Amino acid sequence: MIRNIIILTLNDLAIAFKNKTIYVILFIPFFVFFSLKLVDRTDGNFKQINIGLIKEGIYPPVILKAIQSADRVFRISHVCN
Repeated sequence: MIRNIIILTLNDLAIAFKNKTIYVILFIPFFVFFSLKLVDRTDGNFKQINIGLIKEGIYPPVILKAIQSADRVFRISHVCN
């Protein structure tokens, strides 16, 4: 069983070398890594979003908890009317 798996794996690698698709297999993880490094910068300058909630309003607790947990992104203001 193990021998068959090794033979099939080596056969796939030989076909990849022959068709030069091994470069794609090798460089896709590098491309994903570097593109995520460029996209996921933590030092981004952004403004907080102001959200006004009516004091007497009834809001689902899930939404309120989600807004309060993202306090870096949202600023909550309670308004009377």
